[in-house]
Amino acid sequence: MREVLQRTSGKVRSLPATLHGPLKGALEPDDARRHCYRLTIFASRVLNAECDRLQLLVHTIRVKQARVTE
Repeated sequence: MREVLQRTSGKVRSLPATLHGPLKGALEPDDARRHCYRLTIFASRVLNAECDRLQLLVHTIRVKQARVTE
């Protein structure tokens, strides 16, 4: 939650309940005594694919913006 807040300069705030559902299936407990988690291999692949998709989207938008300003 803190990382989301930092990365978005305070524009996006998440609550524990918001994160618990999506993370439940994507993470595995790292240590039962602490609430530390690590991404599963599948979730890591999904994350990488989503990052690639978003990078392509941003690139496409920037190319279109450049054409409009020419």
